[in-house]
Amino acid sequence: MARRLLTLTFFLILAHPIVRAQMSLIGMSPRPAMDSIDVIKWQPMSGISPARYTAPVYGWTNNTGLFDAFQGKYYLSAITPSGGQLMSFHPISNQVSFASLGQISNSTEIDMSNGRFYSIVAQISGDLGVYEFNPSSGTDTLLGTIVEPGIQEVAANATAFDSNNGVLFYIGQDGNLNYLYTLNLRGAAFSWSKTVLPTNFNPVTQTVVPYFCVNFDNQQNILFAVTAEYDSTWTQVNWNIVEIDRGNGNLTTRYSLDAFPYLMHLGTSVYDQNSGTLLLTGPDTLSNGGQRLILFNTITNNITTDILPAATYEIACDNHQFAQNRYGSSTSASSLEKDQKLNIYPNPTNNHFLINSELPLVPVEVLIQGMNGQFVLQTQTLPSDSNPISLPALAQGVYVVHLRQGESRSTHRLLVR
Repeated sequence: MARRLLTLTFFLILAHPIVRAQMSLIGMSPRPAMDSIDVIKWQPMSGISPARYTAPVYGWTNNTGLFDAFQGKYYLSAITPSGGQLMSFHPISNQVSFASLGQISNSTEIDMSNGRFYSIVAQISGDLGVYEFNPSSGTDTLLGTIVEPGIQEVAANATAFDSNNGVLFYIGQDGNLNYLYTLNLRGAAFSWSKTVLPTNFNPVTQTVVPYFCVNFDNQQNILFAVTAEYDSTWTQVNWNIVEIDRGNGNLTTRYSLDAFPYLMHLGTSVYDQNSGTLLLTGPDTLSNGGQRLILFNTITNNITTDILPAATYEIACDNHQFAQNRYGSSTSASSLEKDQKLNIYPNPTNNHFLINSELPLVPVEVLIQGMNGQFVLQTQTLPSDSNPISLPALAQGVYVVHLRQGESRSTHRLLVR
């Protein structure tokens, strides 16, 4: 299944070489009839059926699906036969693995520039602890604590991360007001501040109306959220996508979702950094299957829609190529996937390279990817000095070479001169 999908992707890219990298989403999908839970990945608006990979889990903690754009992996707080574990899924090798579970919560964000997890966790004292989790070492560090009077609350799907400056945002309630909390995590000492946001108090339910679907655009440096709109009887009539001024808390409505009156409530929100697209999910009685995927391009202010694959949860967006381009994440020697059995040479090169392997009689699958996310070559060869991989008139620059030989996999940065 995976090989067929890659072949089709390669064909489409050759036919349309100027197309930008396609959005790629990953999520979890239970299949009760087969008593299994799958990791699924798909490209919205492509018309290609999702690829499925069985994961040996019983379930997961809600709202913990995340994509680590630095390492290029999907993470989830999973429930396994061994208890709670941190599940990871690599979308290139399609392998599922498990590690010790750190302080992962429904308010966890990942810094795309270094791959660290940052979580806001309610303490027994009623204060909020801010933790840094290193998935490589499995260690947790308490960076600081937010202490102030009043009832503090952190809602799910209301956090975002500025990877350019190392700032974690979350929108929470303190008393009867909504606040934008700004947590600076890269300074010599942990610090935070808060800015009051426009707040609606619903007299019918006697509750503060929260903010939803908070996301940060690391190209435009803009913080987005979704707010609910009510009529005079406090019946919800609409959703609005808003831009938040981080300095004074003022809101600018970017798009009104009044074209979707049957959008009952919002589910997952994710953000494609390459295209500047905010993706929202929710049940819609007018869409086929009942689940609608709304794609709002924040650059053009255009809306498109797609059908969400049935029974899909914990959705995350693969922003690995964006992180490579902006932060140089997986192009560094420390973050590339290595296997000493597989190497390429010469590097840098002009028009070809060779593969060195301890198993010269076992074929190697080769996939070459540009820094814009496009696949430019897919082939298979026996590793030897007499079988060079010819590069099809590639422009000068950096490319990522994925190699697979049996159970061995490696990823390399290739410089073409």
